[in-house]
Formats: sequence, structure tokens, C-alpha cells
Amino acid sequence: MKSLFETLNVPLVPYMESFARLESSANDEDESAATSVNSRAALRMTHFYRLGLNASNSTESMGLLAKVRSEKGLRASPSLRSDSVLPLSAQDVNDWVANWRKIGFLP
Repeated sequence: MKSLFETLNVPLVPYMESFARLESSANDEDESAATSVNSRAALRMTHFYRLGLNASNSTESMGLLAKVRSEKGLRASPSLRSDSVLPLSAQDVNDWVANWRKIGFLP
């Protein structure tokens, strides 16, 4: 996650602070009709992000990701078991961001 924030040159802030900013934006948006469609779509998800405030001890994704197990997949897939499968790297993040910028998804 740190690589993404560094590549985008945005600060990494605690979840509580991030959610407070989002909620404040949602409240401001209620008062202003002149907002972009993308902004309104993101702000409609505040109820989902609020669930992260209830995460007990979870620091990984604030408990917002589904819990998954990989044992069956590992047994069934030689590719998943292979040592040639590398973990994601900072270069992967840089490549994604470059592509997102190329297609206009990011400025």
C-alpha cells in the first residue's frame, strides 16, 4: 500500500482520519449540487467504510475485506504452488499507475 501512496504522491493517513475526511466531504456534497458523477458515486459508499470503524483488532484492511482461504486453490493449481509466482512489488504498482494514467483513469 505504501508504494501506491508514494507513487501517487499522496499522504498515508490513519483510517479514522481518512473516514472523517470522507464523511465531511459527503456532508459538504449534500450542500452542493455541483459535484462530479464520480465524486457522488464514491461518497455513496460511506456506509460501507463506516464498517471499518467497528473493526476490533484488525489492522489489515480494517476488516473490510472478505476472509478467504486458499488451501483448496493451492491443492488444485500447480501455478499457485509454483515458486515462479512472485509477490506483488513496487514495480507492479508503478506499472498499474502508469497504465491508469495512460488510459485517463488518473490525471
